[in-house]
Amino acid sequence: MKTANHEHFLKINPTILRIAIILLSLLIFSPRSMAETTQEITLNHKTFTMKKGKKLTLKATTLNKKYKKKIVWSSKQKKVATVSKKGVVKAVKKGRATIIAKIKGTSYQAKCKIIVGTPVKKIVPKKKKIVTYVGSKSKKISVKINPDNASNTNLTYTSKNEDVAMVNSGGRITGKAVGRTYIVVRSTDGSNKKTSVEVVVKKVNPLVTQFIQLLDKYSSFIKKYGDQCYKNGPNPCVVYSEAKELAEKGKKIPLNCTAPTNWALREMGYLNNGQIYGTKKGFVITSGDKDLIEEVADFISTGPAIGCCVQEAADLGALVYGDILSIDIHGINHLCVYAGKDEDGNALAYEAGGIPQSRGYTEVGCGPLIYSNSSYSDYYISEIIRFK
Repeated sequence: MKTANHEHFLKINPTILRIAIILLSLLIFSPRSMAETTQEITLNHKTFTMKKGKKLTLKATTLNKKYKKKIVWSSKQKKVATVSKKGVVKAVKKGRATIIAKIKGTSYQAKCKIIVGTPVKKIVPKKKKIVTYVGSKSKKISVKINPDNASNTNLTYTSKNEDVAMVNSGGRITGKAVGRTYIVVRSTDGSNKKTSVEVVVKKVNPLVTQFIQLLDKYSSFIKKYGDQCYKNGPNPCVVYSEAKELAEKGKKIPLNCTAPTNWALREMGYLNNGQIYGTKKGFVITSGDKDLIEEVADFISTGPAIGCCVQEAADLGALVYGDILSIDIHGINHLCVYAGKDEDGNALAYEAGGIPQSRGYTEVGCGPLIYSNSSYSDYYISEIIRFK
């Protein structure tokens, strides 16, 4: 009997299996399940900004043609915006309203957010061209939206070639490979205004990349422990580990403008016991380590950047990302590292001099360092160390 029952089970099992497959298929491909993965009804606008008294025709698209004539339109805030049976929206007064297109007899619907206010008329980039570097800090696109009182100032950013440069939702660019592309900036208020920014991505010497990464690390450290830093003439902490150990013990950290650069060169193996600092006549290295640096870098004492302030030299295109600069300010020795420009065109440089807790980059790390000849008439770049 056991054998007979077992054989009977084997005979009916394929039938049960087929029924199960059919039921599973009906469940998977039912309209309700399909709605979870696809949108049965969509509108030509998800959001739209319009002036009071203006009209907008919303168009609905359905996956199933039989639903086309079953669309029912409604407005959640009729005092702000109304909608006709054909999807024509009229702006009544300033505010926000949600327009709903629903397929009668189903749960399918689509929504459009209507803002009655001031649409975007123009998007103007502050810089039409941005130069960045592979592996460097990303740069942000900065734009001006006209008019100033536009109701919806949200934007989208799209790279035409993500292999060259990518852009995030906040407009920050990251260089991926050497080349040129464009970032398209679009309004999201339905006005369909757009502009584009050219992005040029250049290659960075691997040594420069390593150097800048170290400066980023040190800059973050100095910012974190800024209230423990104090100016100590030409004798800052010799190495980063020494400064870190002092900071973690809550002790004061001897620091001046040369510290980040000295720490980085030392960690990269180009300084032993020496220190490097800038003077009116150029760099001074307090040991025989200049030979080590010269193996990987040039000492530049002539050219368009020499005799200029940092901002002027940057505007001339005479500086290269990662340049170590020797500067004289009213006879005071100074050293910093050029780090390109920000979105407003201000020269950026790593430094940690002056009063560290209130300065540096100018606030320790990579920040605006705007040197103006009108403010400082007797200082200039006297020499540059540039990685080969």
